[in-house]
Amino acid sequence: MSSHFDWQAVVGIAVPLWLVTMASQNVPGVAVLKSFGYETPWRPTLLTTGIGTVVGAFAGGHAICMAAISAALAAAIVLGIGGAFWALVVGVLLRLVLVRRTTA
Repeated sequence: MSSHFDWQAVVGIAVPLWLVTMASQNVPGVAVLKSFGYETPWRPTLLTTGIGTVVGAFAGGHAICMAAISAALAAAIVLGIGGAFWALVVGVLLRLVLVRRTTA
């Protein structure tokens, strides 16, 4: 069985996943950053995440987005710059461990 491009798959799978990503991650992520005083340029940000998603898709990757919880951790003044950085590093490492364990 070989893979091939199918417009029905784009409409039936890709478009709904794009809508979910936009509604549940990108918009809240930008809103969180804005609440901390950061102004996120929409077009360059979405272009960058879109290109990253397309490139990653060829290797079986998932959508790249402005994750709301990661944005909140990165912008949190309470943690300070160093604390926010390490919170993100630990979060990414835990996610990699969980993904590795669930796919093994």
